[in-house]
Amino acid sequence: MNLYIVVEGRNGARKVYKDWIRYVNNKLNNIDYLNDLKDNNYYIVAGWGQPEIFDRIEAAVKDVNQIAEFDRLVVALDSEDIDEHNKFIEVRDFIDKIGCKKQVKIVIQHFCLETWLLGNEKVFRKTPTDESLKRYYAKFDIRNLDPEILPRFEDWNRSQFAYEYLRAGMRDKRFERGTRISYTKTNPGSVLQRGYFDQVVNRFKKKEQINSFGNFLAAFSNSE
Repeated sequence: MNLYIVVEGRNGARKVYKDWIRYVNNKLNNIDYLNDLKDNNYYIVAGWGQPEIFDRIEAAVKDVNQIAEFDRLVVALDSEDIDEHNKFIEVRDFIDKIGCKKQVKIVIQHFCLETWLLGNEKVFRKTPTDESLKRYYAKFDIRNLDPEILPRFEDWNRSQFAYEYLRAGMRDKRFERGTRISYTKTNPGSVLQRGYFDQVVNRFKKKEQINSFGNFLAAFSNSE
């Protein structure tokens, strides 16, 4: 099984997917060049945000149609302010219009990748010292409430709030002795680690939250 993957963003999401896919299915191996394609490989390209990602999707469909060794196209992007189902329909209809000859899996990150990353409860201390984080807790208790229902905050949209919330949690967490944790959109840092991924999976399975994360697991957990 060989997969061609298009992810939203420039480089950050691509780095996250390159590592997290291996945690889901260790039979799959990443390749950086199409010429290296053999068996049980996955090749990832960055979509450069919306609407540019749709140009990347169109190019990806052409590639998988022309390269016989590819079995599946996976497209991953944020729903942003659109309903998750409606975003799925938008992407599905776009791909159908082009005409992909291979199996297609669509992963909607509802409402952004940082929503999933907020699912790691261990990032957020019960009693924070960071003043910004205290304000965020008062607005929305990320330790207990589903990150997918995170609201807007002041002048930020939900995606911006999710990013700042995550950064504040990590900043506050660094006050603990021996803790080194960081994240930016260009350098995902700590979220690439297996332990971080496992905490996100735990939130999804035990609390039945961040449900869109299930799309990610389903896209890579098997070859059916």
